[in-house]
Amino acid sequence: MNFFKKLTMTGVGVALSLVLVACGGGTNGSSSSSSNSGVTPRKLTIAVVASDQTKKQTAAVKTTAKKLSKKLAMPVKTKIVKNSKTLLQDLKKKKVDVGFFPAADLNLANAASKGVQRYNYDRDSDSTTTGKATTYRSVVLVKNDATMTSLSDLQDKTIATASKTSAAQYIWPAASLKQKGLDLATDAKTMQTSSAKTMLSKVITGQADAALLYEGQLQKLIASNSKLLDQVTPLTYTKKVPNSNLAMRSDLSRKFENKFAKAFIKVAKSKSGNQALSRIYDNEGFMTASSSNLKVVRNWEKAAAKR
Repeated sequence: MNFFKKLTMTGVGVALSLVLVACGGGTNGSSSSSSNSGVTPRKLTIAVVASDQTKKQTAAVKTTAKKLSKKLAMPVKTKIVKNSKTLLQDLKKKKVDVGFFPAADLNLANAASKGVQRYNYDRDSDSTTTGKATTYRSVVLVKNDATMTSLSDLQDKTIATASKTSAAQYIWPAASLKQKGLDLATDAKTMQTSSAKTMLSKVITGQADAALLYEGQLQKLIASNSKLLDQVTPLTYTKKVPNSNLAMRSDLSRKFENKFAKAFIKVAKSKSGNQALSRIYDNEGFMTASSSNLKVVRNWEKAAAKR
């Protein structure tokens, strides 16, 4: 099956980018920049949203912070917050300087200016040569022996999803399905679950007729359980959407912004840095980017709002 051939040949990860958010100044010991408007911080605080593996995540963020501290020659602290809303508020209240955001949430943060784009392995090719990509797709999965072959077959069926605030596992696929004629709010029943593994379990056991995941998640599950190759199959995909983002306070000087971007890229390229970042949100690497990448997010947000 082409779909699973692609998955098993490529790496796991979701892409991130670094852009600036218009969230005001900082209190982490900032001083005026002599080269341009904005401030140059004397210390930095990086925050991430807690996942279901917070302990592992916390250790990975601390490792990343330690490496960044050496590159930037300044103290770098870490913070774990409960959700993106809290992270955005902490940026606005100047409690943190940098944060990891899902693309949809970063769009709400009024992102602007250039930064660093995280890349991922290219899943659009059947070749064993892995290219780089800054996007991902969500996928609607059904049981292999199911009679469903088209979206119309999901009418009045039960679909396992994550929280309705999840971009990859609800917002993007919900908007995509509605554009294709299936409105999750009126044409089907949704079953919110706690994890991708639970979603697939619901489909395999017949408790749900379909599940909404993103390719990276499915790939990880297949790596840990190859039997999934014979149990589930994709019904449809969403269009490509940008992955999560790393956002900075917008009041920092351009000189420091560039310094941070270069330092972060170097950390991500190192073997130990890559290993640490991969434990945060399956990160694989970073490259330069701009907020224009979020244009597609705004379009999808509009589509999702109409669901």
